[in-house]
Amino acid sequence: MNEKRPPLACSLPAAERAQRTRWLGRLGPSALAMEADAAGVTVRFGGDDVSEAELRELAAAEAECCPFLTLEVRARGNEVELRVEGPPEARPVVEEFCKRLV
Repeated sequence: MNEKRPPLACSLPAAERAQRTRWLGRLGPSALAMEADAAGVTVRFGGDDVSEAELRELAAAEAECCPFLTLEVRARGNEVELRVEGPPEARPVVEEFCKRLV
């Protein structure tokens, strides 16, 4: 069976991109580490600096404009993780997005 995938394109309107870039930039100083593996990238944040709710809001916003990505937020002790995965051909997008967070 051939499953149809969403296109590898961001639908965020140009007028909103600067705002999203600022949002990502505000989170960056709280990033503790970025870890990549074969399936995706995880960015860890200090839980005292970035709330789980804010990362969930970001994940929902990104999933809306980039439906080809899978974004998951997990609280782990005093840290919050944002996990980003996508199809193999989206790997450069996943890495670039996560690099903007650190």
